[in-house]
Amino acid sequence: MKLRSITAAVLVTIALAGCGTTKQQTPSSYRFDYQTTQAAEGVIRAFDDGRRTIVQFVDLDEARPTFKDEDGQGIQEVELQGQYAVLPRKYRTLTVTTGSGAEVVYAYVGKSLEPQDNTAALVTTPAPPAPKTDTMEAELARAQEELRKTQAELAQALAQLAQQQQQQQPAAQVSPIYFNSGSSFGIVPKDAALLLAHARDAQTVKLVGYTDATGDRAANQRLSRARAEAVKSWLVARGVQAAKITTEGGGVATGGDNTTDAGRKQNRRVDVSIK
Repeated sequence: MKLRSITAAVLVTIALAGCGTTKQQTPSSYRFDYQTTQAAEGVIRAFDDGRRTIVQFVDLDEARPTFKDEDGQGIQEVELQGQYAVLPRKYRTLTVTTGSGAEVVYAYVGKSLEPQDNTAALVTTPAPPAPKTDTMEAELARAQEELRKTQAELAQALAQLAQQQQQQQPAAQVSPIYFNSGSSFGIVPKDAALLLAHARDAQTVKLVGYTDATGDRAANQRLSRARAEAVKSWLVARGVQAAKITTEGGGVATGGDNTTDAGRKQNRRVDVSIK
């Protein structure tokens, strides 16, 4: 959704920027000499100022119109201003096609197609306000501000997405580091090279130490924390940044059977979680 809003903001900015550079002289008078029995959604009316044809739209950007003259030839010299499309001359018939495929044909019903002074023939219908440069510049400024806000929202969304992806990455699989009974000096793991490689590249390294059930519970809690700290020191000495390593004493482990030598050996360990 945000990406679509960015695209829309960019299109509005480009359209308004093009309008801002076009200096259209305000017509001195308007003649509503084009009629049609058809209706195309988004097209309001067509009129002339004695020299040019002007087509008014509800939303010019949304309409995305194209124009053909009485010979069916495409009209290229079209000036786009706000909700108006200004064509270079008057036409006997004018075909307007919107981007949705809707088509409407306007027929000129005035007495003459030659440029003339319309002062004496002004209709009483109030003329639509001519596009003003200062208004366009204000619209452009608003569109540019909206674009800046949308770009900031996009940057924030991308940062959040990157953070979410990083948080969703599974922890690297690293074997626990086992210890001798009563010792806080670890046995070098068999996959030491893999452990170091993962730890150096990781964002976070979490170390949780454990003991078997032998001995005093409070002493085991201190020993479990000391084992985690011993592994941290081992990693830091080999180039892993200390700031990204956290340690925790897990106390007595329950993963192995504390009534057997094999189970107690399994419990005397430090678990490593790397992300």
